[in-house]
Amino acid sequence: MTRLSRFSILLSILLFYTTPALAQSGSAGGIGNYIVSLYQFGMSAIGVLAVLGVAIGGMMWVLSMGNPAKVTKAKAWIQDSLYGLSVGLCAYLILGMINKDLLLFKSLDVSYIDRQETILKDVYINDTQGGDANGRSFNNNSATPPNVFCPKTGGSAVISQVAASFNGVMAYDETMRTLPIASRPGKFWYDCSSYASKVLYCSGLSNPYGQNTASIFSNCNEITSCRYENGQLYLNNQQMQPGTLWGYPGRLNRNMPSDGSVASGHVLVYTGGTATMDCNGSGKGEDGNCWGHYNDTCLTISVFQRSKTVCYQPAVN
Repeated sequence: MTRLSRFSILLSILLFYTTPALAQSGSAGGIGNYIVSLYQFGMSAIGVLAVLGVAIGGMMWVLSMGNPAKVTKAKAWIQDSLYGLSVGLCAYLILGMINKDLLLFKSLDVSYIDRQETILKDVYINDTQGGDANGRSFNNNSATPPNVFCPKTGGSAVISQVAASFNGVMAYDETMRTLPIASRPGKFWYDCSSYASKVLYCSGLSNPYGQNTASIFSNCNEITSCRYENGQLYLNNQQMQPGTLWGYPGRLNRNMPSDGSVASGHVLVYTGGTATMDCNGSGKGEDGNCWGHYNDTCLTISVFQRSKTVCYQPAVN
């Protein structure tokens, strides 16, 4: 009986102290469920062994016929069985006092987030072409779609509304930029630099940098760090105001076209908070919509930095 009692005690301690922690480390439908099943089997086994031990001890006592040695042996059966059951119950109560959740033995369900790749298409634009190369100016009302919000004042307070108002009224074409689309009344051709220039113009902000990516980023302030603080954008530890232009000229685009043509450049407009907007080449064609909106400027910058040297130019009132 001594061996049986020791086995019962050790089994109860093992099951009550180690199994809960192991069960919680499992995953639903995995090894955790098997450990929980083992724990439940062990609890039942302890109870069955205790009852069986008491029953055997009782039978031995009844059949001892008053023999002192047999009575002592019967008592030992009963006592050891009760000891094993007591240790198990005490372990259960102690765990309950420490944390009731330790008695629930829940499997750990790990929720996986679907991987989403942020893809920003290159804008294939000859960045040496000036904004007025075709005799057109971005800073006039005739080149402004009629449904665009263009107060020409307000600065950073209105730039987000101005930039968003281009959504749905412009399609991408670098050679036809700022001209109306004949087959789509109220819709105009734009590219990234003409969009950026027009947004600054309609917001009442100055654009001393030029009207193409080559001139805007002729002096590249390379972005080496990007963060947010109190809802504001900081580039290279300097706070940026809405209207800041950022992007890259073709000469700093490491994705060189295989046909030997001029590499693409791109410019985007920081519109406040964490947001950036642009006109990009994925919206080509009369039915296209080249307006783009990025909720996380720092993330977008990091994606561009995989293959480009990204620059910025601060907003100018």
